[in-house]
Amino acid sequence: CWLIDGFGVIRRKGLLFLFAALSLTHPVLAEQSYFIMQRAEIGVGYLYTALALAGSFSWLREKKWYWCGLAALFSVLAFATYQSFVPMYMAGALGCYLLYCHGISDGKACLRAALWLAAEFAASLFLYLVLQRVLCGPSGYLDSMVAWGTLPFRTCVKQILVHLWRLVSGQ
Repeated sequence: CWLIDGFGVIRRKGLLFLFAALSLTHPVLAEQSYFIMQRAEIGVGYLYTALALAGSFSWLREKKWYWCGLAALFSVLAFATYQSFVPMYMAGALGCYLLYCHGISDGKACLRAALWLAAEFAASLFLYLVLQRVLCGPSGYLDSMVAWGTLPFRTCVKQILVHLWRLVSGQ
């Protein structure tokens, strides 16, 4: 909400409350928070994601490099907390980017911002994957879920469909 309010696009403060309420009651958050053992991790992951986005967009506004470092640090922490925070960060960055460019008429400035955000995301994801590999070693969970590039395309699609069938049928 702080980011959205900072862009000055939304004039009604009630919309910020509505955004926060929708975010907090989203089924994914509610489902993950239902599991007592995950509750703290999920909450901290949301905090890391919010701090990463705040750092990214503070850097865009102020051009101070410590914001870039903080954004990368909190992005890596968010991605390491729970992998679902990767697409959440991407969605948050896209939404904030659109709000950021809403008030800018210079297309080159918006393109530079998009390229910087993409580079920051790629660097953070790369750093996370390297740290995960170095600190935890290879993981069957990450390395062999679908196995693109190591198995034939047909086998990969079949594994996805089998997994979806098991999910739907409750197996």
